[in-house]
Amino acid sequence: MTTDFRVYDESDAPEAARPMLEAARRLTQAMVARRGWVDDDEIEAFLAAGYTRRNVLDIVLGVGMKTLSNYTNHIAHTPLDPAWQEQEWTREGTA
Repeated sequence: MTTDFRVYDESDAPEAARPMLEAARRLTQAMVARRGWVDDDEIEAFLAAGYTRRNVLDIVLGVGMKTLSNYTNHIAHTPLDPAWQEQEWTREGTA
């Protein structure tokens, strides 16, 4: 079975949605880089883009689920799905 996967970016979104997508990207990136210690001004910028405080928790949930998935797959040595082989990432100094 062959499945075509496409990676979407903000250029695929309608022009009006792009500022919101950028705000979500920035908060998510800050959340990951700072391990959850984001500044209040980053939260406010996210809210000013049209999101709610619940959406902040949505990002926390997404980051948490991805972290659990990654850690589990690293420990279990889960094989990478063939559809994603071209995007495989490895830690420096390993396979």
